[in-house]
Amino acid sequence: MLAGPGISPENNDLAGLLDRYGVRDKVMLLGPSDGVAALMSAFDIHVLASRREAFPNVVAEAMACGTPCVATDVGDIGVIVGNTGCVVPSQDPDALSRAITNMALENRNSPSWETRQQACRNRVASDFSLERMARAYSALWERLSAKDLRTENDQERTIIW
Repeated sequence: MLAGPGISPENNDLAGLLDRYGVRDKVMLLGPSDGVAALMSAFDIHVLASRREAFPNVVAEAMACGTPCVATDVGDIGVIVGNTGCVVPSQDPDALSRAITNMALENRNSPSWETRQQACRNRVASDFSLERMARAYSALWERLSAKDLRTENDQERTIIW
């Protein structure tokens, strides 16, 4: 399943690639979706095969739904996934394929898989919650406002938040 803007059967370039590799009948093109939580919860494994990212929310969203991730090591992927999924080098399709296969095999072992799913949920809840983000911003603002900031010629400056 592929979802997002431009990810539809009407996208001739994408449809052409699917035809070229003989996988059109194996791929669902969903287009934009407001039901991200329902989609993520339906997946066994979420795969992000990006070349570049900053902080891909989609990975944290999948993990919050208990869906383990296989992702390329770009941006903050390693920080988000931690030891709850698999992080592989970017632009290494063989490593990506092996990681997906290993995760799919583990999925057959229900107790191990359930433990991994719960670890995903726990990691997002503990490390990436809105409350934690708000506390981190508040602490940053307090540190910045408490500092005696000076210019190059050592004159004080006033910063208003």
